[in-house]
Amino acid sequence: MMSLRTFKYSGILVGMILLLNGCLDNGSKTTRSGVEYKIVRGGGNLPKNGDYIIIHAVFKTSRDSLVFDYRSNGLPLPVMYDSVRHNARQLNDLEEVIFGMGKGDSSSLRMSPELFYQAIFHSKIPEGLMEGDMIVGGIKVDTIVDKRNYASWQQHQLAQRREQVKKLEQQREQKALQAIGEYLDGKGIKTERTKNGVQYHKSHNGWGHLAQINDSVFFSYQGRQLTGELFSTSGKALQSIVIGQPKNIDMWDEVLQCVRKGDKLSIYASYATAFEGGKPPDVEPGVAVMFDVEVVDVK
Repeated sequence: MMSLRTFKYSGILVGMILLLNGCLDNGSKTTRSGVEYKIVRGGGNLPKNGDYIIIHAVFKTSRDSLVFDYRSNGLPLPVMYDSVRHNARQLNDLEEVIFGMGKGDSSSLRMSPELFYQAIFHSKIPEGLMEGDMIVGGIKVDTIVDKRNYASWQQHQLAQRREQVKKLEQQREQKALQAIGEYLDGKGIKTERTKNGVQYHKSHNGWGHLAQINDSVFFSYQGRQLTGELFSTSGKALQSIVIGQPKNIDMWDEVLQCVRKGDKLSIYASYATAFEGGKPPDVEPGVAVMFDVEVVDVK
């Protein structure tokens, strides 16, 4: 879970990379493969066999381009301490540094791209690195969790993560709805709402009966962000939706029950309402979108 404390550590890690890498040559150590590192002690306990070392880590190039961030999934990284492997020196370079760290400790690291990518992560060196570039990183030990309490700690972290995601989605929803309100006010557009609050505006009224459950609605559309960027279109092909099918997005089921053949309308919705967990291209989560729709037929 990326708590407020984790965000504080993020700043510590970035600052640590800049500060400690400037003085790695002063009192630093080197792993067997050549990773330079320096540990600043936080005064906490060292791990025992089977304990989990809970870390946050960031790696960048020496030109400050982000390479890898363990915080990207919102959860700290657990590393199980193995005293047998530690004593036998059967560790990779990062483990060699991490296994020597205790609760509250920070470390700064510097290594070649070849060592970082090929020897530690067994991957190809990406394009874009320049000759002389180094990989620098910072590791912060949040806490040490013993193996008896690890399962409950993990469950707590996941619960906190779910709560954080829920709050983020709520904030995005509120921001999108505010953007829709400001857009409509600025354009002087009056909308109608479906039973669950989806907003739409008809610019042309058609004829015939209103579409209903199990009707097939044939239409063309353009999907745009409120700023005008087109992200999806039906093109020359018509789209069709059978109202009431389980696979349908609720927004379409609701709005299409308000249309007749020949209607032209615009639908205004938040990202969550429009896509229900899908990930359309060229649309960032949390934005507000609109769909310009022309209903060709209702059967």
